[in-house]
Amino acid sequence: AAGDAYVEGAGTITATGSRGGSVDVLGERVAIKDQAVIDVSGASGGGSIRIGGDYQGKNPDVPNALRSYLGPDAQLRADALENGDGGRVIVWGDDQTKAYGSIRARGGAHGGNGGFVEVSGKHRLVFEADVDLRAPLGTLGTLLLDPDFIEIVNGGSDPASSGDEFTDVPASVSISPATLNAVAGNVMLQSDGDITFTDPVNLTTPGAGLTALAGNMLAVNAAITTSGGNILLYSAAPGAAGTGTNDSDAVYVSAPITSNGGTIELRAGSCDLGCDSVVINANVNAGAGTIILSGLGDVRQTALGLLTGGSLFADADSTITLNELGNNISGDVNLFTNIGTGGSSSVSFRNSAASFNLNGAVAKGNVSLDGTGSMTTDGAIQSATGNVSIAFVGGMNFGDDVSAAGTLSLVSSGGAITQAGGSSVTAGGNSILNAGSGDLLLGSAFNDLNNVAVTGAHITLRDANALNVTSRTQTANRNLYLQAAGTLSVPAQAIDTGTAQLSLLSGAGNLSTPGALSGSDLLLGGVGLTLAHNITASGTLNLAST
Repeated sequence: AAGDAYVEGAGTITATGSRGGSVDVLGERVAIKDQAVIDVSGASGGGSIRIGGDYQGKNPDVPNALRSYLGPDAQLRADALENGDGGRVIVWGDDQTKAYGSIRARGGAHGGNGGFVEVSGKHRLVFEADVDLRAPLGTLGTLLLDPDFIEIVNGGSDPASSGDEFTDVPASVSISPATLNAVAGNVMLQSDGDITFTDPVNLTTPGAGLTALAGNMLAVNAAITTSGGNILLYSAAPGAAGTGTNDSDAVYVSAPITSNGGTIELRAGSCDLGCDSVVINANVNAGAGTIILSGLGDVRQTALGLLTGGSLFADADSTITLNELGNNISGDVNLFTNIGTGGSSSVSFRNSAASFNLNGAVAKGNVSLDGTGSMTTDGAIQSATGNVSIAFVGGMNFGDDVSAAGTLSLVSSGGAITQAGGSSVTAGGNSILNAGSGDLLLGSAFNDLNNVAVTGAHITLRDANALNVTSRTQTANRNLYLQAAGTLSVPAQAIDTGTAQLSLLSGAGNLSTPGALSGSDLLLGGVGLTLAHNITASGTLNLAST
């Protein structure tokens, strides 16, 4: 559409109908000004308003305006009045858009969700509009702002009185956080370049979420807060052209992010020159919500960036380093790196929660897990080429496999170390199994360990092959049960379990007494038995030679 298009004065363009109507205002330059109203509301749903173009200017059947303008007293309405979803409002300019007025796409009073609004000038955008996307009985609608670059900064807007409706505005797009805070709906920011939060954003509408999709870097330099809404911050996001900061495609968190129960997701589709994808240098607090961290490079935190949430899911091609003890994740935790990478990958995680459940921790290199509470697992812990180290004060219960190509260390200062019957604990190198004053009960027939140092109260250890116990430290009057499908070797010293049971079973080769043996019930078994020392049983003595 050639030429300029104006809707001005105090008139109203109405296209209501049952589901709302459709109004397009198209031209080379488009202005909705004065007290003009465009209303496509309907009883059963909102309609469609297109000012200057269609969604992201990508509809070839709808000509795009070069510049669009919505005046401070102008109104665009696409409400569902009774039932149904709010409508769809697009304000677009290939070069520049100034939006100051009121835009509504509310859900119906008796049912339905909020609608969708896009306001964008591809290269220049001034946004100070009042947007209402609420739904009394449904979910909030979404506002999309998608120019080339975005900075959220105080004073980041152009006064409505500055020049006429088509006067040039600065090439950089700066949006005031106060304007975003006032949006009654979800906020989505999309940029082919960088997105920077320079001043704090606080979305006060209950449940309103914030999504920021950057083509390059995404920098959080000021606090982001929602009232239960989800937060997604995505650098090098799919569909973005990547025209921002060179070689810096990471998410950098240098100020707190708080969702008050909503999901917080930090995701990077690439990495910077140091191969950082997500760098957390300030607290990330989802309350009882979920934290998701994902990157093609490293995902890491510093001492200033603690994680608090009901659950945590982290994946990276390279390393996951979330090793600050102040982390508090009280529910499920999943930690996955690419074990097929040409380089190395590793996982390091610390947690101060009283208890949590691990869905899995997988790396090509080392896996390190520790905390002040207890851990249960229902997924595998695996190091394809490195070591596994797990230390929790309150103990650990393995519901799935633990596998270390190198050394294995399981340590608890008093909580029990246990496993489910169908799981396995395996290591290619030496192992330390230390339950402190707690029980060490690894009785699965699928375990496969080599040289093992054991510490605990009641101790049970079975092995599918040969088992060499290099040292044993045990609380008095506690059961000791050691069984190997292959040869069983124990230190050459006396074993006295006092009033508790003692069982030594070797599935291959000869079992020789390592020293004097004493306890209540004694069970000794092997292909052959060599009784070279005193054996004392206050209860039953069972000697089995196969």
